[in-house]
Amino acid sequence: MLASGMPPFLAHGMVTLNHAYRAGVAAVPGCTVETVTEQASRTIDAYLHEHLALFQA
Repeated sequence: MLASGMPPFLAHGMVTLNHAYRAGVAAVPGCTVETVTEQASRTIDAYLHEHLALFQA
């Protein structure tokens, strides 16, 4: 990343974030969506199926 010109602080942040993901910090979804929207969360597949027309030319 540094060799491609990315600033050191950004490269460090990317590596740190990837380490966190590898450790599983995002493996279990939280309840934020349900708390904020008062609707059950859904998968990306369900969302795309429900809004397919928005993604078609």
